[in-house]
This record gives sequence, C-alpha cells and structure tokens, in this order.
Amino acid sequence: MNFLIFAFRNALNQYIIQAILLTILTGCTKTGPDNPVRDDVTVHWAISPGGLGDMGYNDIIFGGISAAASRYDFGLYYYRPESAEEMVPVVEQWASEPQAEGTRSLFVLGASDYEVTVRALMDKGVFPLPEGKDIMMLEYFADDLPVHTIGIVAMSAAYLAGCVADSLDRTPAVIAATLSDPQSLAAAEAFCLGADPEHPDSVTVIELSDGYSGFYMADSLYRMCPDLTARYDFFFPYAGGTALGMYRYMRDYSGPWMVVGMDMDQSDLAPDNMCCSMIKRIDRAVVRGWTATSGGKRFRCAPYTVWKAD
Repeated sequence: MNFLIFAFRNALNQYIIQAILLTILTGCTKTGPDNPVRDDVTVHWAISPGGLGDMGYNDIIFGGISAAASRYDFGLYYYRPESAEEMVPVVEQWASEPQAEGTRSLFVLGASDYEVTVRALMDKGVFPLPEGKDIMMLEYFADDLPVHTIGIVAMSAAYLAGCVADSLDRTPAVIAATLSDPQSLAAAEAFCLGADPEHPDSVTVIELSDGYSGFYMADSLYRMCPDLTARYDFFFPYAGGTALGMYRYMRDYSGPWMVVGMDMDQSDLAPDNMCCSMIKRIDRAVVRGWTATSGGKRFRCAPYTVWKAD
C-alpha cells in the first residue's frame, strides 16, 4: 500500500498540486508534510482502488477535497490501497490514536468498495469513534453503517442517454462494471428504459465482473472492443475508469460508433465518438459533506448529475 501525505495551502494552485500528486502516485513513493497547515483539523482520504488519473470519478473527488482544503485550510493525508481490506488496520490505528481536545479528524473512504472495511471495523469494536473523529464514505446510500455517507443518483442522466440512443435509431449496449453495485444497476435500468421504452429488457447489458474489479478493467475492455463494436454502435459504459479502454479504442480506430462520457466532461477522450457526457458533481458533494460534518451534523446527501450534450 502507498501512503501519500500532503498539506495544502491556500496560495497553492490546485492544478499544480494535482500534477505533483499524480507524479508521486506513479512513482509509488511515500511522503508527508514537514509543517502541516494546521494541527487542529486533519482529513484522511482513502482513494478508490482505481487510483487518481482515471479522468473521472477519483479525479473529481480530488477536485472537491482540494476545494475544501482551500476553504478550510486543513492538512490532507492520502492512502492508495490495493484493496479495501488493506484499509482495515489503517483506519483501526487512526481510530485508536488519541485525539487532542479541541481537534477534529475526518477519514474519507472514497468509494462504496469500502463497505467491507467499515463492517470489519464494526466487528472489531472500533465504533463508536472517539470524540473528534468521523468517517465519511462516498457512493453509499443505505443508513445501516455508523458513518456519514454521500450517494450519487444517476438515473435521470442515464435515462436521457438512453433516449439519445433511441432517437438516433442506434443499437445500444450497456457496459456495466458490476450489477452487484446498486448505483450501476439503477443506471443500467434507467438507460434501457430510455433506449427502448416498450421493451427495456431487450437492450443488451454486459456485466464485466461480479465484483468491484469491474471498475478496473480498462485493458480488458479495450480487447473486447473489436467484437463489441461489430455488434453495437451506441455504448453506455457505466464502469468507472474501465471506460477509458473503450475511449482509447475509439481514438485508435475510426468508426461510426457513439459513446457516452462518464462522471465528467470526457469529450476530449473520444472526440469523434462522444455524443454526450453524464457529469457527477461529487466534488461539490465532498465540500458540502465537510461543511456539514465540521458542524457536528450527521450527513447524508445525493448530489445531482448534470447533462452535457457535446
């Protein structure tokens, strides 16, 4: 596991920070601040196992945490695990460390993958957390865990993407990382309803994995593309960083296919084939989440998605 520790200052441009961070991530090194910005507030972020540089989900979260850091001037600690299970002893140690009176520490678990982490911590008796410590998990809707949560609702935008496929008389296919993920299943169903209102079950849905590894299969999806593009010509790749494999294939080989961008405006990743992008504003959700938790409130929210036609 790589531990990446940074302290952001207001005067430092967040894009410079991102470039530095990505360089260090690819170098698999460990570092930390010599002089933290402030020692009364700290935020720890466990990056989704897909890592930064996915041109989507994780990069958007990074923007939100950077914005929050600029607003509240706190230190940031980054962790890049290979799996959610690796974070169990890390969070357990963080929770066991004494919290000085008047200080606060927030641990952000960057994806619903970390549900297994939280449940393992529950089994170990880590909860309730000591005074001044909180955990916030992203992409989780249920209220059965003793943590703050932020969920993402993508059904409306997914439905609109399906309507585009229907209006263009295309042969669509959903590329889903895993249908065991509730958000992925809901987005796939909404897209199918938009693509074929009378027979939504007739729309092809391709599940890449029965677990979260489906979000980290960009190279595998690239190899699948010759067969996929021979049978379908409109793709809804709800698969996180895995979708980069399809975008790369469409840059390498010209064809009449159309594809939907995910999480952020991705029109530059497949400029000849990207018809629209489904944008998640989880960066705003992270700022709102920190604002709420810093006031001692229990927090749950479902930030909206916005639609960008390219």
